[in-house]
Amino acid sequence: MNTLLPNPDRLPLVTGCGEEMDCYRLDLYGRLQCWQFKQDTWSLLADNIFKEYLKGFDGAIDDRGALHLLGYDANGNIYLIINPEGDMPEPHLIYRDSRLKLRHLSCCFEPLKQLHILYLAVDKQKKMQQLYYLRCQGNKVEQPTCVDSLAGTAGSHCWILSDLHGNIFMLHPMIDDDYMRLAFRKLDIGGDRPGRIFLLPGKQDGLCWPSYYCDDKNNIHISWINRHEGKAYLNYIQRDKTGNWQHYLQAEVPPQTLPVAPLSFIAGDLLLAFRWENRLGLLYSRDGGLHWSRGKDEALEQESVLIRLRLSRRKREEVCATRDYFSCRVPPEHLSPRATTNSVAGDEDNDYFSRESQILDVLSSYAFERARRMEEDRSSLEQKLQQKEKELSDLRAREQLRIAELEQKITNKTLQLDEAELLFTETLQKYQERLEREKSILREQINLLRIDVRKLQGKKEKLLQDSIAMSQQIAIYEQKERAERISERQKEVKSNFLSNFVQRINTVKR
Repeated sequence: MNTLLPNPDRLPLVTGCGEEMDCYRLDLYGRLQCWQFKQDTWSLLADNIFKEYLKGFDGAIDDRGALHLLGYDANGNIYLIINPEGDMPEPHLIYRDSRLKLRHLSCCFEPLKQLHILYLAVDKQKKMQQLYYLRCQGNKVEQPTCVDSLAGTAGSHCWILSDLHGNIFMLHPMIDDDYMRLAFRKLDIGGDRPGRIFLLPGKQDGLCWPSYYCDDKNNIHISWINRHEGKAYLNYIQRDKTGNWQHYLQAEVPPQTLPVAPLSFIAGDLLLAFRWENRLGLLYSRDGGLHWSRGKDEALEQESVLIRLRLSRRKREEVCATRDYFSCRVPPEHLSPRATTNSVAGDEDNDYFSRESQILDVLSSYAFERARRMEEDRSSLEQKLQQKEKELSDLRAREQLRIAELEQKITNKTLQLDEAELLFTETLQKYQERLEREKSILREQINLLRIDVRKLQGKKEKLLQDSIAMSQQIAIYEQKERAERISERQKEVKSNFLSNFVQRINTVKR
């Protein structure tokens, strides 16, 4: 099989499995055909379901098993058909914006029975790729919201998915260090804005189409193929119900491997398939993605092609498998509506249908020639658009280089701030340690001073007592001294009296 595959929203979409299947396929001119497989035979139910020439389409099955088909054209129109079985209902135009050129569309259902749509479009005026989110419930359609702008060719595809709690996530390629990587983001339904980006591991040299599935435990499984430096790798990662990423796997596969890695769950085992040429490789895990083993390669039939498989939850439980992309047989390209009709009609009607077909061939020859010319004009315009996109990519590359330089400056300033903050922290810590040491020394000195004060107080009390005792002794001594002075004075008085008395006596004797 050629590895240059079309956009994923142009691949055939198959519903059902086993002996009863419906296949929706775009023909060469963009008409969406509906084929039905019963009793080992393909039959055409409708040649142009949307009655328009589409650029791509996608579909999702709600909880009642009804298929919701979405298609978009080159004029920025999005159409919706619900449950296109039997009598085909009329398509509804749910959105129109002539300023946009749609490039890819993806849709999913969540437990609230709302259809969530994510599409990638090029704004013809701004000349840039933008992701738009659109939500509808029944016939009620909300106004779309631009959730992000993508640079260069990074936004060639986009995917949207839901978990069991109604959380909406989106996947799209993003340029990181001149390489493409898959970005996983949660969509804030209230604000219609994407959340924090988680870049899945593995650099991309080219585009890849991820497969994803939410199991009954609300774990989201994602697988994808990435190519780098001429080698191809099979990748798997799991986001658990708490939002943590785990069980990352990367295994080298043949370089010719197609850029899809279908996920499957069979009897509780997790399967990863990859295809190169006409061989199908397989990895399986029996413990929820923690450990992996290599299965036996299988040979595929030559007519098998890559499709999108859509199963209701009941059908998934019956077949115990679910795959976004899978290889199986679809109606051959050369199987025309006329041949299918003749295979079911009676022999008497063959001539009538042959004549009608000849007339239709003559009438449609001019239309086919005009369509061929329009296709040539379209190719020329696409080449011009590619040239413009290349110029825009160069301009964006220069802008990204400038942004990288500014980011480098910011990084340097951040490093300087970090160094200054580290120096401040270290200095502050040193001062705090010094302060603690000084506090400790002061506490010890205060304790010593308190001890000295207590000693001095004791000495003071002792000195006070000694002073009191000495004062008492001094008082006693002074009292004795006064008494002695009095006594001496008395003696002196007596002595003087005696002397005077003696002198008087002596005087009288003379």
